[in-house]
Amino acid sequence: MTRAGSVLIVAALIGCGWSGPRLGLTEQDQAFLSTMVLRGAPADPTNEFLEDDAVAIFGQQLFFDRGLSNVPTDGGFAFATDGISCAECHSPSSWFSDERPARNLSQGLTWTKRNSPTVVNVGFYEWFGWDGRADTLWGQGVHAYQSGATMGGSQLRLARVLQHFYGDRYRTVFKEPLPPELDANHPFAARFEPRSGQPLAAADQRVLKTIYERALKAMAAYMSRLSSVDSPFDRFVLGDDRALDDSQRRGLVLFIGRAGCIECHRGPMLSDNLFHSIGVGQQGPNVPKDDLGRFTGLTELENLVFRRATDVIAPTERDKGKFRTKGLRTVAETAPYMHAGQLGTLEDVVWFYNRGGDRAGAGEPSAFIRPLGLSEGEVNDLVAFLRSLTGAPPSSRWTCDNSRARVDGYQPKFGSRCAEVP
Repeated sequence: MTRAGSVLIVAALIGCGWSGPRLGLTEQDQAFLSTMVLRGAPADPTNEFLEDDAVAIFGQQLFFDRGLSNVPTDGGFAFATDGISCAECHSPSSWFSDERPARNLSQGLTWTKRNSPTVVNVGFYEWFGWDGRADTLWGQGVHAYQSGATMGGSQLRLARVLQHFYGDRYRTVFKEPLPPELDANHPFAARFEPRSGQPLAAADQRVLKTIYERALKAMAAYMSRLSSVDSPFDRFVLGDDRALDDSQRRGLVLFIGRAGCIECHRGPMLSDNLFHSIGVGQQGPNVPKDDLGRFTGLTELENLVFRRATDVIAPTERDKGKFRTKGLRTVAETAPYMHAGQLGTLEDVVWFYNRGGDRAGAGEPSAFIRPLGLSEGEVNDLVAFLRSLTGAPPSSRWTCDNSRARVDGYQPKFGSRCAEVP
């Protein structure tokens, strides 16, 4: 930020009731902190359905539906009654993160290679996945849905589930019916089934791709409504001195000062939206020996059909072991921490940084990772401040299960059944 910009922001803050330095913060500190208040709603010019509530409600149904995942069969097609939904690893009971493992990876159809972060406020990110393998939220849905470790889905499977359970809903939302041949029992169901050595007709490929894209964008529209704002930190920055207690204020001063957290955790999401190696090792049960982070992510992004970028930078040795800076909003509610859930508590995280990391990860750790020399009391103050970053929970309208609303015997597994469903 330029000095002129800081002066303008300070003038605006004084106009709102601030009158010079307060509580150990300079006017420059206060001007900088004002850029970290979370306001507004997520934006994505690639998702034309983002602001459509009807589409978001449909996306909510798909998010909680356990039938979208693949199920083993001896042949033919089967609809799962207790498969894997998105909510398996992003549960509303844990702020849409995966709290099942104390210090471990997430588990879908099998063990994945990483722990699932929260999707609360996920729409505000610029990169998605720990390694930035997608540059749109709906594009990340391809990785989450089609991975054999998570849901093992496919374009055809998703389209058939939609036709079987959500045909009327799809037609209402998108003003277009689904092809009847998507019914696995239709006489001409083979129209959409791949034949040995023969690709589908180009027109049929486009049909499946359109259905898939709409479903992914619907789920992204839904997740973009899982917001948490108005945290004690935000209220403090906006002028409420009582929003933080003494320990949290001391922690804030450390956060933007001697602890150096602000070097990477800045902006409204408290993330620079960049990738860094912090030297955290591949430790814990089921954790793979190696994880190259951003190096792998750039390769995955290049191969992703649904992406925003037209050109993707080729990975280099310097990308190995780098992971996206995690936003710290709701961080106190979304343990475990790090890309493989290596650390179980906020205290573990702060002590990890305090000792300068463990230097065991892939790649060269960032120059920011160095011993901090914080006392136990200062560590406690930092943890207290991190707890002030949790705002109001997402609206209950968006945390309930509205999937298969009229299917007898289909019970919610995560969260409660929505009081009103389409």
